[in-house]
Amino acid sequence: MVNVREDVKNDLDVQDPPRYRVWIKSQTKRTKLVTDYDKKIAEKIAKLEEQLTQGQIQVQGQNDILTQALGTP
Repeated sequence: MVNVREDVKNDLDVQDPPRYRVWIKSQTKRTKLVTDYDKKIAEKIAKLEEQLTQGQIQVQGQNDILTQALGTP
């Protein structure tokens, strides 16, 4: 996962990439998500990211987009 994180850092040109971006990259093989579950989570992430940019939701600390998409506390 460290190499994936480094790849995302370089892709986004940021020092600390969002965890959900690292997750999506780690679940992607040859530009496609591996399982149907991964696809559903990626769709949830996209919706949450849109809501975040529109100011409809807030993320803070461990309650980030990945946590919300996975439904984990």
